[in-house]
Amino acid sequence: MVTKHALLILCFFALMGCHEKDNPAENHQKINIIPKIEKLVVTNDEYDKEYFGSLRDWISENDFLKISEYVIKKAKENNFQDIDPVLGKKEKMYSKDFSDPYMSYHYINIPNLPQTEVYLKYKKDNNKLTYISLSSGGPVSFILKNSDINVLNELKLKLLKKEKLSSSNQLAEYQLSDGTLKYQVVAKNTLDDTSLPKEFYSFDIYRIVENKFLRLF
Repeated sequence: MVTKHALLILCFFALMGCHEKDNPAENHQKINIIPKIEKLVVTNDEYDKEYFGSLRDWISENDFLKISEYVIKKAKENNFQDIDPVLGKKEKMYSKDFSDPYMSYHYINIPNLPQTEVYLKYKKDNNKLTYISLSSGGPVSFILKNSDINVLNELKLKLLKKEKLSSSNQLAEYQLSDGTLKYQVVAKNTLDDTSLPKEFYSFDIYRIVENKFLRLF
């Protein structure tokens, strides 16, 4: 004999089955709503949620290296010309003493990273590339936590050196090579608040010229 509770359970599943049958497209759509880029979610209440909310574009170290490879590749394909169809806004940059000009390209609509803006700066001396850096505009931080340096193999970049630096604002250094040029990646702690996680850094990439790391700032 069917009890009252069992009958209620059977009715519930019957109604659920009818709803799924009537709305298969809606159910399928819900299943496939998966963001391409997962944003960092801060769940620890001790951190200031408003502060984290002001940091717009969170990105992983792997994604940063992929962006770096993409930007360097496209710039090299166009021989760092003043006109590059891949690039968006172009600006003229100057060093602190306002004597050495730097060209700066503003990358937008990067594949798979539409919300990320990247600035490529470089300098030429006698038509020879002597400086290159890559940075991100706006209040962007990069997270090193759970990083996987093996992604360099996919980018055909060889890790020459990785070491921790003693300087408080320069925590790690990578030297990369694509077989022709050498690049330096420096991880810098940009957060002054010591209560925040130590995994947050910003990255710049610089061209290595005659074993010297030419920097704009």
